[in-house]
Amino acid sequence: MDTPTAEQFEALSGAFERYRSEFWNRVYTLDHPDKNAYTSPELAALASKLNDAHRDSFDASLHQASADTYNWLHSTPAFQVATKSLPIRATEGFADFFERQLIQYYQRENGRQRTLWPRLINGSGLYLDYISGVALACHNYLTGKSVRAALSGAETIARMNRLVDELTQLSASDWIDANDQGSLFGHITRVGNKINDIASNRRPSSKRNDPDLATRLMAGELIRLHCYHFDGPHKRAVFQLMGLPFIDKPLEMRTIERLIKAKKKPSHAQVDRVTKSDISDELLTTEEEPQG
Repeated sequence: MDTPTAEQFEALSGAFERYRSEFWNRVYTLDHPDKNAYTSPELAALASKLNDAHRDSFDASLHQASADTYNWLHSTPAFQVATKSLPIRATEGFADFFERQLIQYYQRENGRQRTLWPRLINGSGLYLDYISGVALACHNYLTGKSVRAALSGAETIARMNRLVDELTQLSASDWIDANDQGSLFGHITRVGNKINDIASNRRPSSKRNDPDLATRLMAGELIRLHCYHFDGPHKRAVFQLMGLPFIDKPLEMRTIERLIKAKKKPSHAQVDRVTKSDISDELLTTEEEPQG
């Protein structure tokens, strides 16, 4: 297969979200044993049904364009070498993983289903979530979206902050009563805080406008992706991925190291209730071909 187009990479970038929705809908219809009166065979049977739901959800999440791109990316030497250095493997089935998670949940007195299901989905979908993130970085590189964002993003944020300041001043107008002024000020403050949060977490890894800007920005996206999933930048994996065949000029390792040094770890990787690194440590590491 030829190198996928930007549109095909974009299609793959949404695969995990489709998987999450499909898996959740299937899990919701399953019967679950009573937490106060369950047996080990019941948990094993539920784990098997969850594994079937995983396979069906995986198949449903990949339409033709994204399936072709998935196969291309998965079979590319640069991607294969990169993932060997990561705590992640594509596995054919997750029955054992599901059963272990169910046992832990049922044996824990204060276990909550609202934390169990995200753990199951994030665990079985981790590889697809990661490859979807790589596909998004490829799409942003090929379309120049990351470059446009890096060059215009700072001015956009500054303009939004100016509008927030203007709204703050206008909300103090005499014709607005005190209660409404307080309510408006609260909403405006939340908007301003969100803008600052976006500016902090989406700060581009580089803004120097030269021929290598797109490549450096893609490396920065991959660094953030690794920090989110694996609690660290994994520079060797980034270096390998920057050798994908459509990249004109791969980065040197020292450039990647500078990008890592300049970038703070994303805050959402620290506060995520079910961390991706916990999931990757729990999963079996096998060398099987990804069949979902």
